[in-house]
Amino acid sequence: MSWIKFTLWLIGIYSAYYSSLIFWDSRNAKKGTRAQDGDELTFAENIAPVSTDDTDTPDLLKVPPSPVVSSGGVSIRQLFSLAQQEAIEFTRPVSFS
Repeated sequence: MSWIKFTLWLIGIYSAYYSSLIFWDSRNAKKGTRAQDGDELTFAENIAPVSTDDTDTPDLLKVPPSPVVSSGGVSIRQLFSLAQQEAIEFTRPVSFS
C-alpha cells in the first residue's frame, strides 16, 4: 500500500466518521431533545453586595505606597541610561540558552 492510497483511505474514514456525527446531531436537534427535555441545570443565588471600610482590613492586607512613578515601557536609550545609573534590579539570573 502506498502513502497516497493510505492517505486517501484515512481521509475517507475521517470524512465518513465526521459526516455521521453531523448527521446524528442534526437528527437529534430536529427532535428538540436538547433544551426541552428538562435536563438543564441552572444555578441562581441572590447575593447582595456588602460595603466594607478600610478600617476592617488587617495591616497585612494593606499595600504600602510604591516608589514607582510609572510602570510603562521605556525606550532603548532610557533602558541603557537606567542600566548605567544601576537603577535596574536583577531578581534572577538571565539565561541566554
